[in-house]
Amino acid sequence: MISFDERLMSSSDVKAITWGPKGYCFVSTVLIFEGVSSTQYGDVFYSGEELEKSCWAWIGKPITVNHPYSGNTANDETVYEKQRVGMIVGAVYDAEIKGIRCLVMVDVEEAINKWPKLLEHIENQECVSFAIGAHTELVEDVGVYEGMAYTGRTVNIKPDHAAILTEYDV
Repeated sequence: MISFDERLMSSSDVKAITWGPKGYCFVSTVLIFEGVSSTQYGDVFYSGEELEKSCWAWIGKPITVNHPYSGNTANDETVYEKQRVGMIVGAVYDAEIKGIRCLVMVDVEEAINKWPKLLEHIENQECVSFAIGAHTELVEDVGVYEGMAYTGRTVNIKPDHAAILTEYDV
C-alpha cells in the first residue's frame, strides 16, 4: 500500500536555511512525527519505533510538487522530470520529538520552473503543507493515541517521496 501522511510544516520547523553552490537551497525540517494520520486506508498510527527503522531509507528520496500524477512512485521518469524539485540528503530519528528530522536539498532552478512560490516560502520561513508517500504494511490494530482513534498501524515503512502540497497553500 502507499500511504500519504499530510502534515503542515510550521515556520518553527524550518531551520538552518543555507544557499549552496550551483543553485541549491538546503532546508532542515521535520518530515514526520509519531502519531495518527488520515490516509486513503483510514486513520492509521505511525509509531516512533517504525519511523526510526525507516529513517535511513529516506535519504535520496525525491521531493516533489504534489503527489505523483502517474503511477504510484515518484521514481517514475515522467514524474521525476515534471514534479521533482529536490531530494532528502540527510535524515535522523529524534527521540525527543518522536519524529524524523531531515535535510532537504532544493534545486532552485527546478523550484522556479515547477512552483516558484516554494522559494518565497523558504526565504520567509512560512508554512508549507506536505505529505509523505511510502509503501507500508498495514496491521489491523484499534487504539487511541493522544486523543485520536486509529484502526490500523503501519509497519515496514518503505519511503518513496515527500510531496509539497500546493493545493493547501495559504
